Amino acid sequence: MNLLKQHGRRIYYWIIVLVVLPAAGFTQLIPNGDFEAWHTGRYKTTEPEMWETQNETGFVTVKEGEGHTGSRSACLSEQWDSMTQSFRGTAMTTTFELPAADNLCIITGWVKGSPSNSDSLHISVSISAKSARTGQGGISIFTTSGEWQAFTLKVKPGQNPNAATALLSVILEPLNSSHYQTMYCIDDLSLSETK
Repeated sequence: MNLLKQHGRRIYYWIIVLVVLPAAGFTQLIPNGDFEAWHTGRYKTTEPEMWETQNETGFVTVKEGEGHTGSRSACLSEQWDSMTQSFRGTAMTTTFELPAADNLCIITGWVKGSPSNSDSLHISVSISAKSARTGQGGISIFTTSGEWQAFTLKVKPGQNPNAATALLSVILEPLNSSHYQTMYCIDDLSLSETK
């Protein structure tokens, strides 16, 4: 009987989700956009589920950090690359399906960090359908603090009569004499369509 109640609640939950979301335009959590799920990657380093990082054995630039709302976030940091004898930035990417849309899309999230000099965090989206790029958007964050700050990124999806694929990139860009202290943490990413 208890099992029946649990299944009934789940069915009720999914009915609400399926009825309410289409009425509000699509609202979608970017895959693991809350960065709560992590796994051991191909180089035996920890990285966020559903995201590709540049972590390698002995060179880890994306690590778990304290979360904005949950327990974890993704923190990108510059590291000294002994091969090139210089500081190196990093990036992480994910892809997801974007429903057919003509309206502007908004990506929201939270960021905190400690940049050095002119280092910045760049967040960009590239949308493609049938191997052709149809839309894009990007934002650069140059200054932030130890406190979480909200950001909004507007994305022009282009004319997509069919579903498209979105590539979301978060890039720590070292500019001009960058420093080892630069680190940005990002969390609670979500995507919505404006009407």
